[in-house]
Amino acid sequence: MALLIRSELTKQFLMSLPTGCFLVSTCGGPSGPHVPRFHERVGPKADREAQWRRVKAAGADGSLCNVYRSEDLMSEIVERTKLTKSFLMSLGEGMYVASNAWIPVNRGAPTSRFEERVALPQNREAQWTRIKDAGADGRHCNVYDSPDDHTKWLAVIPEYKDKGER
Repeated sequence: MALLIRSELTKQFLMSLPTGCFLVSTCGGPSGPHVPRFHERVGPKADREAQWRRVKAAGADGSLCNVYRSEDLMSEIVERTKLTKSFLMSLGEGMYVASNAWIPVNRGAPTSRFEERVALPQNREAQWTRIKDAGADGRHCNVYDSPDDHTKWLAVIPEYKDKGER
């Protein structure tokens, strides 16, 4: 149930994907900045033209997207994007941020360079400093509702161990 690939969502890319994998655009949708514009299982080749029209109608064409083996993995992640100061400032207090830049460790679960609940607005500058000090600024991150969701997500991706940023 791991991430298979991350790429720009183009028609050619959609047409090349295996049937049955789960496609999620990473740009915010009309429901909010943390809701993907487009997310659905990749259909059979005969249905891809219609699926591409749905991608375009959602405004997700050209956006960065993630492709997973199944949607189960996505149920834990609220947002997956680069960790920038403006993104941090836009998050709701209490969300849980974990960078996808790992600290190299021996065998075992991956350890993110930065993992914390999003601070109160008046404490975000200090939190941003901690992010920069950890070397997680500008790197990809996942946002969850809770630390438990992050732990669940890590439990299903053993191939991420000792492989750096994902």
